[in-house]
Amino acid sequence: MDGDSWEKIETDLYPQEDPEQITTMAENEIREIVDLAGIVDCDNVEMWIEEVAAYLGSQPPVVADVVYQMVESNDYRWSPPIGALITA
Repeated sequence: MDGDSWEKIETDLYPQEDPEQITTMAENEIREIVDLAGIVDCDNVEMWIEEVAAYLGSQPPVVADVVYQMVESNDYRWSPPIGALITA
């Protein structure tokens, strides 16, 4: 690393992650939260997404994209009484 720029050093230490891989990892983590009812009692899906994002240490837009894809697949749906995403 001698003589390398900070940008080069950071790129070597933290290579760019494949967005598809990030989405797959996020989806698996979100599925686990849903299956274990890890986050419940939220007033709406947006609040639930924010809670999930905070729990995962992720950005809410990334979690939202994955959640909306999961709901569109008809495998998951929002449950107002539970205040969480559940399996359909």
